[in-house]
Amino acid sequence: MKPDVLLIVNLVLVSVFLLLFRKKAFLTYFQGIKVCLTWLAVAIIALMDELTSMFYAIAGAFRFIGLSGIVFRGFY
Repeated sequence: MKPDVLLIVNLVLVSVFLLLFRKKAFLTYFQGIKVCLTWLAVAIIALMDELTSMFYAIAGAFRFIGLSGIVFRGFY
């Protein structure tokens, strides 16, 4: 039961993203000879940066503080 539901959900998500990415001017558009990013493209880049920065903070704490820097993860 669970694998079937997950397969259906994944297929629906893949098809939605395929339909969205086929749209014209979805992430980029041309203005003369320049290629410009849409607000959605900028938001995706910013979101990826925000979601991965927590891992960099832990690695930096471990590098400078040592093993006790893992406690830093609980406060971040």
